[in-house]
Amino acid sequence: MNDGTAIVFFSLFYAWVVTDITQSNAISMSALSIGGEFFYVVTLGLIIGFITALLCIFWLDRIFNDPMIEITLTIAFAYAVFFLAETLHVSGVVAVVAFALAMASIGRTRISPEVTGFLHHFWEMMAHIANTLIFLLVGILVAIRVPLDDPLAWQALGVLYLGILVIRGISITVFIPLLKRIGIGINREKAIVLWWGGLRGAVSLALALTVAADDLIPKALGDTILFLCAGIVVLTILINGSTMGLVLKLLGLSALPPAKQATVDKAQNKISIELNALLPNMMENQFLKGANWTLVKHQSQLQGINEIKSHEEITPQDMATAFQRRLLETERKDYWSQFEQGTLGKHATKRLVEAVEHALDGEPCIGPRPELFQSWKIPHIFEYLRHNPFINQILLHLYFDRLALGYDIARGFIQAQEALNSHIASLAPNPEAALAVHKLVADNKHMTQQWIESLRESFPEIIQQLQSQAAIRLLLNRERSIISQLLKQAVLDTPEAQRLLSNVESRMQALQNISHFDYDQQQKIITQIPWAKNLCQNTQEKLVAMIEHDLFEQGQVIKQQGKLLNKIGIISRGSIATLKTNNNNLQRHIKGPGETFASLTLLNSLSPASYRAETLVEVIWLPNEKLKPLMTQDPDLAIQLAKLMN
Repeated sequence: MNDGTAIVFFSLFYAWVVTDITQSNAISMSALSIGGEFFYVVTLGLIIGFITALLCIFWLDRIFNDPMIEITLTIAFAYAVFFLAETLHVSGVVAVVAFALAMASIGRTRISPEVTGFLHHFWEMMAHIANTLIFLLVGILVAIRVPLDDPLAWQALGVLYLGILVIRGISITVFIPLLKRIGIGINREKAIVLWWGGLRGAVSLALALTVAADDLIPKALGDTILFLCAGIVVLTILINGSTMGLVLKLLGLSALPPAKQATVDKAQNKISIELNALLPNMMENQFLKGANWTLVKHQSQLQGINEIKSHEEITPQDMATAFQRRLLETERKDYWSQFEQGTLGKHATKRLVEAVEHALDGEPCIGPRPELFQSWKIPHIFEYLRHNPFINQILLHLYFDRLALGYDIARGFIQAQEALNSHIASLAPNPEAALAVHKLVADNKHMTQQWIESLRESFPEIIQQLQSQAAIRLLLNRERSIISQLLKQAVLDTPEAQRLLSNVESRMQALQNISHFDYDQQQKIITQIPWAKNLCQNTQEKLVAMIEHDLFEQGQVIKQQGKLLNKIGIISRGSIATLKTNNNNLQRHIKGPGETFASLTLLNSLSPASYRAETLVEVIWLPNEKLKPLMTQDPDLAIQLAKLMN
């Protein structure tokens, strides 16, 4: 329960106790009924907000760089979710908050990169106007409706203010063990700031206005709730807000942590070096050389080049932590830059930003990034569902899309790691820390490059198509940039430039809608298998009809020796290792594209060896229960398969 909801409930309790409500308009309340109603109103409001956000995101996904439509959609859905929630008699405020949270997380990358900045500034202004209106409305209503000469109301306000402080303190104390283990952790000083910094504002007032405007609530009760809520908002702003600076100073939190300050000092020193290097050319410039350079240096606060100050109280670990945090924040910024430039897809941006935010939790982690590398691995659910041929085909389509997303993530990740390398030397507290981070960055790039090479070897079509799309995207972005520049230089008129830009953006939208990889066109044709080339056309068609496809990650065990296996396999792409134990001797052979394995399962339905994927592997399976009847119909097929079993 947040403080705004707590205010409303405290207000209800106070009004119930101190207000003389007649039997005719009394409301029967119990702790259980209030709790149940609260749970229903809040939970259903959250569900409505989240579902509406998904609908808005679905719609935004189909719009490309249209500021008016994208901003109009966010406004329309925000009002619609409130109206829908209130119509269903649940919390419209909670629904809107849930909608906003979903849009800020899942929906952030669904907004066109060109519209993101405009949208942010628009809603910032809307929020400012809405806050102002809510405070103004509440002030007018309190002045008109609430008797301010009631001493009991003022006493209740003081008790409520102290009660909220106590409740917040208890809540923080209870959750401190958990808060210490998530994010960057919490200590006593931060807990005090969290306790004292519970300022109330627009959300609390909006809840109070909703209650006061409800016809089911008696006017006296609504007025009391409005007064208490507005009073708490004013008290927290006047008392907590005005003294927060003093609290931070007393707790020693008014300045940057020493390790972070050392990083800032290093950056400031780099700025000073570059500005001082610029001075000689400026002093020789014919339009500037007559300037009072003493005054210029003083007014611009240009400092000399100094060595970084030594902070004896900073431990090497603190310095390394601050250094790595700064690098991770730089990496996150690079992903958003790639997204805004159109070189990184929306889904890849979301995954990469989430990976950085996870790496920032607790101790910063430059590498390795296991949760990021999971993006291009086959989900474990495949292991349980791949046995159903129909579901397996659907999952294979989804997995090829996952491979395409993985490649986009890998490409963006490598580019960000290369950007990090350019900042390490300037931000590192010492050569040892720089060397350690350089190694982590190199390992990140190496692991990612290995996966890309594995994908390139097994599925060159995917790499070719994705690289083609990336090249087209870069050219289209450059074309759009040139048109915009020509418009600024008045080489093109506005209507002409708009037509050209519209044409470019239509091509960019079409590119965005192209499927990454058409799996159906990449199926291995049975006639490309050596032993099936000379079979009759009817047999080949029947073999094609019985094909089942499977994908296996590098290092994944396809089947263990002696386990049940009722089909023979043909390697479509990649390579596998055949591991067979015979008299305690392990025999290992590598098989590549077009080669057949596990043909002996036709005799005993048991895997004659263990098979492990050496690379990312696509396997074609021919089920024995379909293959055996076909062998009786076509002797040539039976002969070819008999040769494989020798």
